[in-house]
Amino acid sequence: MQKTMYREDAFTGLEAAIVLIAFVAVATVFSFVVLGAGFFTTQKSQDVVYGGVSQASSSMEIVGDVFGLKNGTTSEIDRIRFTVALTVGGLPVDCSEITLTWSDAGTVSILAAEGVLYDKGVYPGAGKWRIIDIQNGATT
Repeated sequence: MQKTMYREDAFTGLEAAIVLIAFVAVATVFSFVVLGAGFFTTQKSQDVVYGGVSQASSSMEIVGDVFGLKNGTTSEIDRIRFTVALTVGGLPVDCSEITLTWSDAGTVSILAAEGVLYDKGVYPGAGKWRIIDIQNGATT
């Protein structure tokens, strides 16, 4: 009498399909995680770039001449007058947030804004700055 032996060492088609589907499912989840992380990083980078562009586009520059003025009693310059304007394509600037720094060979000083920021024709006190004239959108 012969004994029939059944061996279950081989994959059946159904088992192979189940393993293949499992690999595809794991690969899909992994790809979504990687893509999500990439999109998140891209969004953060974009926010940083837009923030930098926004700051760079709201700047001012000196246009025209810079004048040193003196009062009649001394021969020393006691006021500086210059005209500023927005850079090309620049966004509006809040003048109350401006920091003005004076430097020469011996000193560096941060000048505070005078109490009233704009007073037509009235010069600020010593160590202060003020807008004294607005011409055609340019601030002097």
